[in-house]
Parts: sequence; structure tokens; C-alpha cells
Amino acid sequence: MKRTLSSILTIIAFILSGCESPLSDTEITDPGLIAPDVQVTRYVSHNGTVSTEYLCGFFDKSAQRVQLKNGSVTVNGVTMSHAKDLLGSYYKADPRNVPYSVNTQYVFTITLADNKQYDGVVTTQKSLLNDFSVPTSVSKSSAFQISWSGNDPNADLDLELLSYYKTDSSNGTTFRSIDLPKTASGTYQVSPSVYLSPSGPTSKVELVLVSELEGTIDGRFKRGRHAVSMQRIGRIIMVQ
Repeated sequence: MKRTLSSILTIIAFILSGCESPLSDTEITDPGLIAPDVQVTRYVSHNGTVSTEYLCGFFDKSAQRVQLKNGSVTVNGVTMSHAKDLLGSYYKADPRNVPYSVNTQYVFTITLADNKQYDGVVTTQKSLLNDFSVPTSVSKSSAFQISWSGNDPNADLDLELLSYYKTDSSNGTTFRSIDLPKTASGTYQVSPSVYLSPSGPTSKVELVLVSELEGTIDGRFKRGRHAVSMQRIGRIIMVQ
């Protein structure tokens, strides 16, 4: 999926930059200086744990994160708190204060230093991606089949694979992403050439089924602005 590749490249850019944008020290009144990225995500882990996230990040022309000096972000009227990780500043809302529902509009209101407000709008999928079936194990010489149901046909669908490998001298992971048909339900055959790492013997594969529905965001922000609703389901397959 294009969005997945874009996200990976953005993360690499953050790591290489190693610092926050100089714009974090400036009162921003021109929305054209920053590109917001707003996300509503529902994730079901491989063990069945369900979590939701409401996130907003701002990026400058060099893909560095920006903290809004004397600015703020809300989602459906709930103030998002400023947070920071190794990649820089972002904003998040406590999911206990923002209930998640399907076919629901989430409005991210961004207030800049001059108190002018701009919106990004995310509408969640019309249905809940609630079924993702994979085998628990597979022979390294065999293909395996996945199946799903509950996807909103308007949403993009892809499969992320993180393959764990180990050699005598090293171990690591290999990431791949595959576009899937935009259907409410379906099946897909995954071949060994896709799930086995080319870097060494593969011991297990983490799979995540991802449904993405694009939102809208004020066009006065810098190019690269983005709004999205994501539903993600994780699974693990052992390779024998």
C-alpha cells in the first residue's frame, strides 16, 4: 500500500534528522508551513487485546516534527496532550475520553498561535474489520491462505508481514507489504517467496491486516497533509 511505504520513508527521515524542527520555537500562524498527519486507529493484537489511538503530528518541509508553540489540537472537543518520543513531538488523546465507533466522524481541530482554527476530518469505516484467519504454523516450503471479513469496501486493504530470521552471525527482521483486493471479505494465497526472509532462515512471521480509509484536511496546510482511519488486526505464524 502506498501509505505504508510513505510511512516507512517518513520514519527513516525522522531517524536521520535526529532532532525536532526549528519551527517548534516559533509561533506558527501560517498553516502552509506545516503538514498535519491525523490518525484514528483501532488495533486488535494477535492475543485479542483491543486498543484505540487518536494521534496528530505536524511536519515541516524537512519532514521534522513540529510542536505547536501557543497552539493546540482537539479531537471531537477533547484536548489532545503533547507527547514526545525519539522521533519528536506529537499529540494524542486519551482513548477513555474519546469512544471509538464505526461510521463515526472525528474532527481534529488545530488552533495556531493566532487562535485561527483549521480542521482535519476522519470518518471511521462503516463496518468493523473483525475476522482475520491464518494458520498457526506453516512449512517453509508451503504457501498458506489468509481470509478476512468485515472490511469497508471503500477502504484500502493491505497485508503487512514482518519475518523474523536468524543466522550463525546475526538475526533480524524483514518487512513486506502486499496490496489486497478492496472487498468486504475475501481470501489470499501467500507464497514462501513472500513470507520467507531473504536474509536467513525464517522462524516466525507477524502479519497485520490493515484497512485504511482516507479523511480530509484543510487545504491551506502544507502539501503532505494527511488524515486517515485505520483498522488493524495482528496474527503470528510459526515457520517450521
